[in-house]
Amino acid sequence: MIFVNRFFSSRLGRRIFFMFFISALLPLTGISLFSFKQVVTQLRKQCLTELKQSCEIQAMILHGQLLALEKDLLSVAASWDQTQAIGDRGLNALAINNETNNRFKAIFFSQEYSQPIIIKGKTELQADAVEELFAHPDSARTTIVLKLKANKGIEIFLLVSGRRNHGGGRFLGQVNSDILFNDKFVDMLPAVTQITIIDQNRQIVFSTLPDVPDISALGQQRSGTMTAAIGDQSNIFQYLSMFLEGHFDGSSWFVLLNRSRQEVFRPVKVFLYVFILSAIAAFLLILLFSLKFIQKSLIPLEKLQEGTRQIVERNFGYRVESSGQDEFSDLAHAFNQMSGELELQFNALQEMSWGALMALSRMVDAKSPWTAGHSIRVSNLALAVAMIMQLPPDQIDNIKRAGLLHDLGKIGIPVDVLDKSSQLSDEEFSQIRTHPEIGARIIEPIKAYECYIPAIIEHHERFDGKGYPFGKKGYDISLDARILAVADVYDACTYDRPYRKGMLHDQVITIITEQSGSSFDPEVVKAFMKVDFLQLKLKNCSLEVS
Repeated sequence: MIFVNRFFSSRLGRRIFFMFFISALLPLTGISLFSFKQVVTQLRKQCLTELKQSCEIQAMILHGQLLALEKDLLSVAASWDQTQAIGDRGLNALAINNETNNRFKAIFFSQEYSQPIIIKGKTELQADAVEELFAHPDSARTTIVLKLKANKGIEIFLLVSGRRNHGGGRFLGQVNSDILFNDKFVDMLPAVTQITIIDQNRQIVFSTLPDVPDISALGQQRSGTMTAAIGDQSNIFQYLSMFLEGHFDGSSWFVLLNRSRQEVFRPVKVFLYVFILSAIAAFLLILLFSLKFIQKSLIPLEKLQEGTRQIVERNFGYRVESSGQDEFSDLAHAFNQMSGELELQFNALQEMSWGALMALSRMVDAKSPWTAGHSIRVSNLALAVAMIMQLPPDQIDNIKRAGLLHDLGKIGIPVDVLDKSSQLSDEEFSQIRTHPEIGARIIEPIKAYECYIPAIIEHHERFDGKGYPFGKKGYDISLDARILAVADVYDACTYDRPYRKGMLHDQVITIITEQSGSSFDPEVVKAFMKVDFLQLKLKNCSLEVS
């Protein structure tokens, strides 16, 4: 409590805290909420997709079961010999193995104008009911026939034609539903998921639900999602047409998978709990570490404030105590060594100036992903050429810094022009040509950067006078600009651009050599050819990593 009172009694402490709150916590909260909404939306879609995929799997399994039933019945039909008497010998010749025997309760055979006969199993169906089933129109494809039982439920039948040279009889198989919808079929369902099979007339063929809810809201589409209540729970149903008409005649079936809404969206609920707990924990941790950090920052400031007051009171023997290793410690040391640390202050200003140059160059490179790192690489290459030419140290330093700022004017060029993948129009090319002058105008008010202006504004001039913006020729172009021109072209050619792929090192060397005396200063090209590119590449890589 004492710390909180002390913290908020400091105007600087309050300012730092509220700046942190506005600049960090509010955006972070907004991003977190937006991300939360996106993740929840995706999770909901994923949960429904999982249910849909399970529905598709069950439909494929059931379709495979029906095909297996058809295959068995066709095998029986193929082995049936119309010419044999229907006795033990003829029946024993039929292709009815144990698996076929289990899959069908009974198998019937009928010819036109004759009574159906049962050739396998037993049935509770009356003769007229069997004849009614055989009355379905003959087809080259297998027909699926559904018949309501006397009690609750539906019997499933497959109707196939026999061989035409044996009188064109037809075979009717009464499917054993307990085998078709066996435990293996049900076990394939995901946890806490129920399945219902219905036909196109909304008759229930099979269901694991004790009481099937009203499914009249089932859409006309071949697949979709619907919601229905089972007891006091809302359930989500995913339905899918099996598209039996692609292979079978007769009734079309729908597979419905349902799961309670609570179970379907359980991952969303779990994520919600985890997100809230994580957000609260993160907020408290950030708040705690921020307050501790600000407190740690305020202590040396209070000491410096006291030191300033002592100096005002002419107590020049007062020294600010500092035991840390951070910038505040440096500031305290600088305070204690004020009169003798002018050189250190100058070095600090030099570092600040270099940091500003780096920031400006990165700001230019960040405008387009195609030029990332371009400025620093051009600066390093120009520095290497200048050192080979043994220029004065001050000029070498100017070339290095000008290299960082040579494309500063591209800040004023639209991104769609910079990143255009096709040929530039005359108007667009004219815009590009203005970037050296724009860059020069940007740094013109900064007196310390005045020495970089010639290199920036002239780095696209050509040795033969055909460059821009002034058309300067030969040695009228500043040496700094002539060096930057070679370095700029080399880096631009060896890296990808939106309108072309980067060229190989040897190709670019050939181009620069061929244009020596026209585009480039021959002396600069001569020095450029002596650059250790392997060492330069390692240096650039280390800068990219850092």
